[in-house]
Amino acid sequence: MLQGLSTFQAVPGAERRKAQNDGDRHQLGENTIKHWEHTMTRSAMALTITCLLLASSGTRAGIISRSTVDTSFGAAGRANLQGLEWLHLSETAGLSRDDVMDNDGVAFIAGGWRYATRSETETLITSLWSGIYDGWSADNFAGASWFVDTFGATFEASASGFFTDLTWSRFFFGDVGECDRDGFVGLSCVGLVQAAMDASGDIQSVNVGTGFAEVAYSNDPNTMQGLGWIREDWGADLGVNSENTIFQTRSRIDDAASLLVRDVPAPATIALVILGLLGQTRLRRFR
Repeated sequence: MLQGLSTFQAVPGAERRKAQNDGDRHQLGENTIKHWEHTMTRSAMALTITCLLLASSGTRAGIISRSTVDTSFGAAGRANLQGLEWLHLSETAGLSRDDVMDNDGVAFIAGGWRYATRSETETLITSLWSGIYDGWSADNFAGASWFVDTFGATFEASASGFFTDLTWSRFFFGDVGECDRDGFVGLSCVGLVQAAMDASGDIQSVNVGTGFAEVAYSNDPNTMQGLGWIREDWGADLGVNSENTIFQTRSRIDDAASLLVRDVPAPATIALVILGLLGQTRLRRFR
Protein backbone atom coordinates (compact mmCIF):
# COMPACT_ATOMS: atom_id res chain seq x y z
CA MET A 1 0.00 0.00 0.00
CA LEU A 2 2.77 2.39 0.98
CA GLN A 3 4.78 1.28 -2.00
CA GLY A 4 1.87 1.95 -4.28
CA LEU A 5 1.36 5.38 -2.74
CA SER A 6 5.03 6.16 -3.19
CA THR A 7 4.87 5.14 -6.81
CA PHE A 8 1.73 7.19 -7.28
CA GLN A 9 3.43 10.29 -5.82
CA ALA A 10 6.66 9.72 -7.79
CA VAL A 11 4.96 9.97 -11.12
CA PRO A 12 3.65 13.52 -10.65
CA GLY A 13 7.06 14.53 -9.26
CA ALA A 14 8.82 13.27 -12.39
CA GLU A 15 6.30 15.04 -14.56
CA ARG A 16 6.86 18.27 -12.64
CA ARG A 17 10.61 17.97 -13.08
CA LYS A 18 10.17 17.22 -16.80
CA ALA A 19 7.81 20.14 -17.19
CA GLN A 20 10.27 22.36 -15.37
CA ASN A 21 13.13 21.17 -17.59
CA ASP A 22 10.99 21.74 -20.67
CA GLY A 23 10.12 25.21 -19.41
CA ASP A 24 13.79 25.97 -18.74
CA ARG A 25 14.72 24.86 -22.25
CA HIS A 26 11.86 26.92 -23.72
CA GLN A 27 12.91 29.97 -21.73
CA LEU A 28 16.52 29.42 -22.77
CA GLY A 29 15.40 29.23 -26.40
CA GLU A 30 13.39 32.41 -26.07
CA ASN A 31 16.32 34.17 -24.40
CA THR A 32 18.66 32.96 -27.14
CA ILE A 33 16.30 34.20 -29.84
CA LYS A 34 15.84 37.53 -28.07
CA HIS A 35 19.61 37.91 -27.70
CA TRP A 36 20.09 37.09 -31.38
CA GLU A 37 17.36 39.54 -32.39
CA HIS A 38 18.85 42.20 -30.11
CA THR A 39 22.32 41.64 -31.54
CA MET A 40 21.08 41.70 -35.12
CA THR A 41 18.99 44.81 -34.44
CA ARG A 42 21.97 46.59 -32.92
CA SER A 43 24.17 45.54 -35.84
CA ALA A 44 21.58 46.65 -38.40
CA MET A 45 21.09 49.97 -36.66
CA ALA A 46 24.83 50.49 -36.36
CA LEU A 47 25.21 49.79 -40.07
CA THR A 48 22.33 52.12 -40.91
CA ILE A 49 23.75 54.91 -38.77
CA THR A 50 27.19 54.41 -40.31
CA CYS A 51 25.72 54.67 -43.81
CA LEU A 52 23.80 57.80 -42.85
CA LEU A 53 26.91 59.39 -41.39
CA LEU A 54 28.91 58.53 -44.50
CA ALA A 55 26.17 59.97 -46.68
CA SER A 56 26.21 63.19 -44.68
CA SER A 57 30.00 63.46 -44.52
CA GLY A 58 30.38 63.67 -48.29
CA THR A 59 33.75 61.90 -48.31
CA ARG A 60 32.88 59.84 -51.37
CA ALA A 61 35.14 60.09 -54.39
CA GLY A 62 33.86 62.21 -57.25
CA ILE A 63 31.28 64.10 -55.17
CA ILE A 64 31.48 67.89 -55.03
CA SER A 65 29.58 69.61 -52.25
CA ARG A 66 30.15 72.17 -49.53
CA SER A 67 31.31 69.38 -47.22
CA THR A 68 33.92 67.98 -49.65
CA VAL A 69 35.51 71.04 -51.24
CA ASP A 70 36.56 74.55 -50.31
CA THR A 71 34.11 76.80 -52.15
CA SER A 72 36.15 79.96 -51.65
CA PHE A 73 38.37 81.39 -54.36
CA GLY A 74 40.33 84.56 -54.96
CA ALA A 75 40.16 87.33 -52.38
CA ALA A 76 36.50 86.97 -51.42
CA GLY A 77 34.77 84.79 -54.01
CA ARG A 78 32.60 81.81 -53.12
CA ALA A 79 31.11 79.22 -55.46
CA ASN A 80 27.36 78.80 -55.03
CA LEU A 81 26.70 75.03 -55.02
CA GLN A 82 23.08 75.69 -53.95
CA GLY A 83 23.03 72.91 -51.38
CA LEU A 84 23.41 70.27 -54.10
CA GLU A 85 25.88 67.48 -54.73
CA TRP A 86 27.67 67.77 -58.09
CA LEU A 87 29.38 64.91 -59.88
CA HIS A 88 33.00 65.30 -60.97
CA LEU A 89 33.22 65.62 -64.77
CA SER A 90 35.66 62.70 -65.02
CA GLU A 91 32.77 60.34 -64.21
CA THR A 92 31.03 61.14 -67.52
CA ALA A 93 33.94 62.24 -69.71
CA GLY A 94 33.55 61.14 -73.33
CA LEU A 95 29.93 60.01 -72.89
CA SER A 96 27.13 61.49 -74.95
CA ARG A 97 23.93 62.70 -73.33
CA ASP A 98 22.17 59.59 -74.65
CA ASP A 99 24.84 57.44 -73.01
CA VAL A 100 24.25 59.09 -69.66
CA MET A 101 20.46 59.08 -69.82
CA ASP A 102 19.81 55.74 -71.51
CA ASN A 103 22.62 53.27 -72.09
CA ASP A 104 25.53 53.68 -69.70
CA GLY A 105 23.56 55.87 -67.35
CA VAL A 106 21.73 53.23 -65.33
CA ALA A 107 24.10 53.73 -62.40
CA PHE A 108 23.78 57.51 -62.60
CA ILE A 109 19.98 57.48 -62.60
CA ALA A 110 19.84 54.84 -59.86
CA GLY A 111 22.17 57.01 -57.80
CA GLY A 112 19.72 59.89 -57.97
CA TRP A 113 21.75 61.93 -60.45
CA ARG A 114 20.12 64.22 -63.02
CA TYR A 115 21.26 66.94 -65.39
CA ALA A 116 21.75 70.33 -63.76
CA THR A 117 19.03 72.67 -64.95
CA ARG A 118 19.86 75.87 -66.75
CA SER A 119 19.03 77.86 -63.63
CA GLU A 120 21.27 75.71 -61.40
CA THR A 121 24.14 75.83 -63.90
CA GLU A 122 23.85 79.57 -64.48
CA THR A 123 23.73 80.22 -60.73
CA LEU A 124 26.94 78.23 -60.20
CA ILE A 125 28.93 79.61 -63.15
CA THR A 126 27.78 83.18 -62.57
CA SER A 127 28.90 82.95 -58.93
CA LEU A 128 32.44 82.40 -60.29
CA TRP A 129 32.30 85.49 -62.52
CA SER A 130 34.24 88.63 -61.54
CA GLY A 131 31.29 90.85 -62.44
CA ILE A 132 33.09 92.89 -65.12
CA TYR A 133 34.12 91.15 -68.33
CA ASP A 134 32.26 88.75 -70.61
CA GLY A 135 35.07 86.47 -71.79
CA TRP A 136 38.80 86.38 -71.15
CA SER A 137 40.10 88.57 -68.33
CA ALA A 138 42.56 88.53 -65.47
CA ASP A 139 39.63 89.11 -63.10
CA ASN A 140 37.93 85.90 -64.22
CA PHE A 141 40.98 83.72 -63.51
CA ALA A 142 40.22 82.93 -59.85
CA GLY A 143 36.69 81.69 -60.48
CA ALA A 144 37.44 79.92 -63.76
CA SER A 145 40.48 78.10 -62.40
CA TRP A 146 38.47 77.05 -59.30
CA PHE A 147 35.88 75.40 -61.54
CA VAL A 148 38.41 73.62 -63.76
CA ASP A 149 40.44 72.42 -60.77
CA THR A 150 37.41 71.35 -58.73
CA PHE A 151 35.17 69.81 -61.41
CA GLY A 152 37.98 68.51 -63.59
CA ALA A 153 39.46 69.60 -66.91
CA THR A 154 38.19 67.96 -70.09
CA PHE A 155 41.09 69.44 -72.08
CA GLU A 156 44.65 70.38 -71.15
CA ALA A 157 47.54 71.80 -73.17
CA SER A 158 50.82 73.01 -71.68
CA ALA A 159 51.45 75.15 -74.77
CA SER A 160 48.58 76.05 -77.09
CA GLY A 161 49.79 78.76 -79.43
CA PHE A 162 48.61 82.00 -77.88
CA PHE A 163 48.09 80.58 -74.36
CA THR A 164 50.33 78.93 -71.78
CA ASP A 165 48.94 76.03 -69.70
CA LEU A 166 45.48 76.26 -71.22
CA THR A 167 42.78 74.08 -69.62
CA TRP A 168 39.04 73.97 -69.96
CA SER A 169 35.93 72.17 -68.82
CA ARG A 170 33.21 71.59 -71.43
CA PHE A 171 29.95 70.03 -70.32
CA PHE A 172 26.36 69.21 -71.26
CA PHE A 173 23.70 70.71 -69.03
CA GLY A 174 20.00 71.59 -68.94
CA ASP A 175 16.86 69.66 -68.13
CA VAL A 176 15.04 67.80 -70.90
CA GLY A 177 13.55 70.31 -73.33
CA GLU A 178 15.25 73.37 -71.81
CA CYS A 179 17.60 73.78 -74.78
CA ASP A 180 15.25 72.86 -77.64
CA ARG A 181 14.69 75.67 -80.14
CA ASP A 182 13.72 76.48 -83.72
CA GLY A 183 11.75 73.25 -84.03
CA PHE A 184 14.69 71.04 -83.05
CA VAL A 185 14.19 68.77 -80.04
CA GLY A 186 16.59 66.68 -78.03
CA LEU A 187 19.25 69.39 -77.93
CA SER A 188 21.49 70.01 -74.95
CA CYS A 189 22.95 73.21 -73.58
CA VAL A 190 26.73 73.18 -73.61
CA GLY A 191 28.82 75.02 -71.04
CA LEU A 192 32.47 75.96 -71.19
CA VAL A 193 34.87 77.43 -68.62
CA GLN A 194 38.53 78.07 -69.49
CA ALA A 195 41.68 79.08 -67.63
CA ALA A 196 45.26 79.76 -68.67
CA MET A 197 48.39 80.83 -66.88
CA ASP A 198 49.45 83.38 -69.48
CA ALA A 199 48.82 84.77 -72.96
CA SER A 200 51.38 86.03 -75.43
CA GLY A 201 49.55 89.33 -75.97
CA ASP A 202 46.86 91.63 -74.67
CA ILE A 203 43.23 90.47 -74.83
CA GLN A 204 40.11 92.59 -75.16
CA SER A 205 36.70 91.59 -73.82
CA VAL A 206 33.37 93.34 -73.46
CA ASN A 207 32.85 95.22 -70.22
CA VAL A 208 29.29 94.22 -69.31
CA GLY A 209 28.72 97.47 -67.44
CA THR A 210 29.62 99.73 -70.38
CA GLY A 211 28.92 97.42 -73.31
CA PHE A 212 32.29 98.28 -74.87
CA ALA A 213 35.31 96.11 -75.51
CA GLU A 214 38.48 97.02 -73.66
CA VAL A 215 41.75 95.44 -72.59
CA ALA A 216 40.83 92.84 -69.98
CA TYR A 217 44.21 91.12 -69.85
CA SER A 218 47.59 92.80 -70.30
CA ASN A 219 50.54 90.64 -71.12
CA ASP A 220 53.46 91.21 -68.78
CA PRO A 221 56.66 89.40 -69.80
CA ASN A 222 57.88 89.47 -66.20
CA THR A 223 54.85 87.85 -64.53
CA MET A 224 52.10 85.32 -65.20
CA GLN A 225 48.97 86.60 -63.49
CA GLY A 226 46.60 84.08 -65.09
CA LEU A 227 43.40 84.67 -67.02
CA GLY A 228 39.99 83.05 -67.08
CA TRP A 229 37.14 82.74 -69.59
CA ILE A 230 33.50 82.88 -68.47
CA ARG A 231 30.91 83.74 -71.12
CA GLU A 232 27.21 84.57 -71.21
CA ASP A 233 26.54 82.10 -74.00
CA TRP A 234 28.34 79.18 -72.34
CA GLY A 235 26.63 78.52 -69.04
CA ALA A 236 26.69 81.87 -67.24
CA ASP A 237 23.96 84.49 -66.92
CA LEU A 238 25.77 87.84 -67.02
CA GLY A 239 22.67 89.86 -67.87
CA VAL A 240 23.70 90.33 -71.51
CA ASN A 241 20.84 88.25 -72.93
CA SER A 242 18.15 85.98 -71.55
CA GLU A 243 19.34 82.61 -72.83
CA ASN A 244 22.36 80.51 -73.56
CA THR A 245 22.61 80.53 -77.32
CA ILE A 246 25.24 77.83 -77.89
CA PHE A 247 23.53 74.49 -78.49
CA GLN A 248 24.67 71.00 -79.34
CA THR A 249 22.92 67.72 -80.10
CA ARG A 250 23.16 64.78 -77.75
CA SER A 251 26.02 63.30 -79.78
CA ARG A 252 29.34 62.58 -78.11
CA ILE A 253 31.99 65.32 -77.89
CA ASP A 254 35.50 64.11 -77.15
CA ASP A 255 36.31 66.94 -74.73
CA ALA A 256 32.90 67.18 -73.06
CA ALA A 257 31.30 65.59 -70.01
CA SER A 258 27.94 65.99 -68.27
CA LEU A 259 27.10 68.31 -65.41
CA LEU A 260 25.05 66.12 -63.06
CA VAL A 261 23.56 67.00 -59.68
CA ARG A 262 21.46 65.44 -56.95
CA ASP A 263 19.84 66.65 -53.75
CA VAL A 264 21.68 66.39 -50.44
CA PRO A 265 19.80 65.10 -47.37
CA ALA A 266 19.62 67.90 -44.84
CA PRO A 267 21.88 67.31 -41.79
CA ALA A 268 18.88 67.86 -39.52
CA THR A 269 16.96 65.09 -41.30
CA ILE A 270 19.86 62.68 -40.93
CA ALA A 271 20.22 63.60 -37.26
CA LEU A 272 16.51 62.95 -36.63
CA VAL A 273 16.72 59.53 -38.31
CA ILE A 274 19.74 58.59 -36.20
CA LEU A 275 18.05 59.78 -33.00
CA GLY A 276 14.96 57.77 -33.92
CA LEU A 277 17.01 54.61 -34.39
CA LEU A 278 18.82 55.16 -31.10
CA GLY A 279 15.45 55.69 -29.40
CA GLN A 280 14.17 52.38 -30.73
CA THR A 281 17.26 50.65 -29.36
CA ARG A 282 16.72 52.11 -25.88
CA LEU A 283 13.03 51.11 -25.89
CA ARG A 284 13.98 47.51 -26.69
CA ARG A 285 16.36 47.45 -23.72
CA PHE A 286 13.59 48.46 -21.29
CA ARG A 287 11.13 45.86 -22.55
